[in-house]
Amino acid sequence: MSGKENQQSDLGLWEINLINEKLLPYLRRLGYKYIEGNVSVPLGSRTLEADCVVYLDEKKEKPFIVVETKSALRQEVTLLEPAVQQAFAVATALGGDVRYILVTDGSKYQWFERGVGTQSLVPAKYPPRGPNESYQQTLLELPLTPVAGVEQYLSLLESVVDVLRKEGFVFGLRMGVELNRILIAKLHDERVVAGGGGRRFSAEDNNAGVTATKVKQLYEEAMSILGGGGEYQNWSLSAGTLLTVVRLLEPYDISSVTHNVRDRSFWRVFSRLLGKDEGIHTTPAPLAELLTHLADPAEGERIVDPACGTGLLLLEAYGYINTRASGESENDGQRDPRDTGLMGIELNAEVAELAATNFALNGLPPGHIINADSLLRPELEQSGVREEGYDLVVLHPPLGHVPKNGSFLRDFSVAHNSPRVTLEILFIELSLRLLRRGGRLAAFVPDTFLSSPSLVDAREWLLGDTTPKAIISLPPEAFMPAGHSGKASVLLLEKRRPYDASEPVLVADVRAVGYDRFGEATRENDLPRLLEVVRQFKDEGTVESSNSTLRTWTVEISALKAKRLDITSLDPEGHEVVRAVSRGQYPAVKLGEVVEVISGRNFKTYVDPGDDSAILIQAGAVKDLEIDFAETAPHISLRDYETAKRAQLLVGDVLVTSTGQYLGRAAVVEWLAGPAMASGAVTVLRTRGDVLPFFLAAVINSVIGKEQINRLQAAATAQPYIRRADLNEVIIPLPPLAEQEAVAAQILERLTLAKDLRRQAYALEENAKALIETKFLGGGVNE
Repeated sequence: MSGKENQQSDLGLWEINLINEKLLPYLRRLGYKYIEGNVSVPLGSRTLEADCVVYLDEKKEKPFIVVETKSALRQEVTLLEPAVQQAFAVATALGGDVRYILVTDGSKYQWFERGVGTQSLVPAKYPPRGPNESYQQTLLELPLTPVAGVEQYLSLLESVVDVLRKEGFVFGLRMGVELNRILIAKLHDERVVAGGGGRRFSAEDNNAGVTATKVKQLYEEAMSILGGGGEYQNWSLSAGTLLTVVRLLEPYDISSVTHNVRDRSFWRVFSRLLGKDEGIHTTPAPLAELLTHLADPAEGERIVDPACGTGLLLLEAYGYINTRASGESENDGQRDPRDTGLMGIELNAEVAELAATNFALNGLPPGHIINADSLLRPELEQSGVREEGYDLVVLHPPLGHVPKNGSFLRDFSVAHNSPRVTLEILFIELSLRLLRRGGRLAAFVPDTFLSSPSLVDAREWLLGDTTPKAIISLPPEAFMPAGHSGKASVLLLEKRRPYDASEPVLVADVRAVGYDRFGEATRENDLPRLLEVVRQFKDEGTVESSNSTLRTWTVEISALKAKRLDITSLDPEGHEVVRAVSRGQYPAVKLGEVVEVISGRNFKTYVDPGDDSAILIQAGAVKDLEIDFAETAPHISLRDYETAKRAQLLVGDVLVTSTGQYLGRAAVVEWLAGPAMASGAVTVLRTRGDVLPFFLAAVINSVIGKEQINRLQAAATAQPYIRRADLNEVIIPLPPLAEQEAVAAQILERLTLAKDLRRQAYALEENAKALIETKFLGGGVNE
């Protein structure tokens, strides 16, 4: 469309500039030539106007993309956006050939993909590429049926999985590998046919052996073209199974399924394929996307994942680079995907094979996935992995404790300097060895790595060798779609370089990720907004104040201390309470200075109540300023009671719930009818005379105590808890004892009044319920 064609009277100047200066160059770089502006589209009795329509043919009879421009869009462009609905109406009126919708205001944009012949519309991760001019459909072959969007493709995959299961194939990694092999063979066959060759992915001769041989040949040809795959030749599927699967997939044009759809569908199916006993965890796709945006990989960079698993992080990086290149590079169509600098290393041979086939499905060399132990330096050297040879490391490390007697640990300096060595620490050090000076590491880490006292030396080492750029806290349910939960964070680190101590570090507290602790979808999702914040921070070095459940801010590098690097230690809101108490009229002291902090105990065996038993106070029995000595409370034997003398309760002890949903409740033991013990979810505070028990319990129950406990909690698992050492750090005001007594008396007086009012309210409620009975039944029943 020329500039002259754009000068329509009903187009605003801003729209003309947007179309001419941004949209047309962008669409042409994607490979499209036939574009028309301000297209009138009849729909019933009215006429719709399309800002731009992209066609696949010079006669403009095959509309493919509808573009809708708006002066301003919301931060997150969803299906409910009026501009999207308007563009969808235009697409529907133009017919089933329209596959894509692009909505933009010049600064924000979103692609959507429309199912063929359906009313479905889904966000597209990547823009559609322009048509390949060399593509020719041979007249000797019947055309295949295009796959109509995500749901149909997902249904096809699940149908294949059902066939494999019915024929004795069990869920697991092997099923994923075989499924990928079949798809690779099918896609290669479609490319051969498009080039004028004959179709081989066919069950036409109804001979299982012949069909299986053809499918295997197609797979080997595809892998050979990509430069790898010769070491993975053993198929587990029987010829009969392959024949059944070929019959299912043969009629469909899998090439019509974009990478957006293929990627999304595979990861949805794959999470169900893994057997629970295989011990394999992958990364949920939304989190992989977040890590990639944070890492910001660029074309030409060498990228490695030393614990690549199924290859998702590397594939996300590849897709991200392609998306950026499509809007920036004039030679996008000339790039050879085999020249990519991606490299993945995986210890488990079967997982490595699955990653290699995932690479092949995306047109990437499967030989760039290496089956090796990343922690063994000789294996890396033999595989051609060079230290200081990479610009970016993306990492979701395996977790676990490492025995300090392993011979390979001599290659890791952190193993000599830290009293505790974990797999994630070793993989972080390995990642830094692989990076060139100034290279970046984007990694998921458990929150224990950022907060555990036993890992302070490891954090000291980390701060000495890297420049932190971002710390993003994730909620416990973040990894539920992958089958496990746990409190984790995302780190972006730069290999050490000179820096300004006032340089900002992005900090974010993510509360919602689009699904709950059961892995079920929810409407609350901070991730789209967070991606906008990440882009703003990279462009401007600042972040806007939070306006949703997502909280973001920056801290100076000088504020980072090895003692703790988790979100709670960096939270400016958490420190406000401490500052207020410290500036108050009374001295502010740490809890550990005025009480003895004693851990409760857990017991495996309970007994019936009796003279030879002791009551066990659990977290649910500790209410706000009150203990519920219920008759149903568990009891332990006196023998067990005597084995834990420190946790035996005394009158005047303050009990604090230190684990679980009741975290931070506090109450005083005012009386004891017999021996009593605190459970492992309860911490005992035994005062030393400087603070009154009831006053202390009231302070902990107030915002002063609960804010600090929430900030200091170490949520390394889905079950939040606070360590005894951290509880010692809670700051409380310490007025004179007389003032404490006066405050305690006022609280007791008001609590007593509140109980009386509740009793009165209950009596009034019961009286109201009985009013009808009194009025109409009190005089007896009518004869």
